[in-house]
Amino acid sequence: MLVLVADRHPLFREVLRALIEEALPTARCLEAAAIADVVDLLAAGNGVRLMLIDQSLADSDGLTGLVRLSIAAPDVPIILFSGADSRVVAFHAQVCGAAGFIPKSLTRDAMLAAIAVVLDGGIYPPLVDARGRRRPESVERVDALTVRERMVLEALVRGCSNKQIAYELQVSDTTVKVHVSSVLRKLRVHSRTQAVIKTKRTEEEEGAAHTAMG
Repeated sequence: MLVLVADRHPLFREVLRALIEEALPTARCLEAAAIADVVDLLAAGNGVRLMLIDQSLADSDGLTGLVRLSIAAPDVPIILFSGADSRVVAFHAQVCGAAGFIPKSLTRDAMLAAIAVVLDGGIYPPLVDARGRRRPESVERVDALTVRERMVLEALVRGCSNKQIAYELQVSDTTVKVHVSSVLRKLRVHSRTQAVIKTKRTEEEEGAAHTAMG
């Protein structure tokens, strides 16, 4: 199993690589220091099964690098590492296509458990919090979106037009309209404005839930 690890710090890449290869004997890791390097490795057709990407890569403007990788390899799950332990950041990461969000403050065992969840096709953080409580229904509706639908939703929140979204995702305007319609249906709203409002409320609910857990 080939795992791609991308972080701007060589020491962190080395530590993460050793951790993964020790915990998963069949795993072999490729390393990258920038989004451009990751794209090149993916284009080489190495059969990468999982990507572990640091949020603060030099050529990644916010979460745009994550969107770029989701487009380049839509079938490869991505776990985003971050120095911020924030439910709001985690929410945005999932909207942009991440299957997992792991703060670097996580313990070794918790990190490996999160990786296992994603490798099994799941989402981390899960739909149930550490105290067994279900996450808000609005959050679960966002979780039901496909990777492309999450990208479209994130673009809607940024105020992008259909033409801008089509350009970013490298698809036709018609395809964007189909995705927008699907997003509205799954979120149970009737307009783009309502979708944006509900998404922002969902961010607030995630942040409030994280505060309550703390």
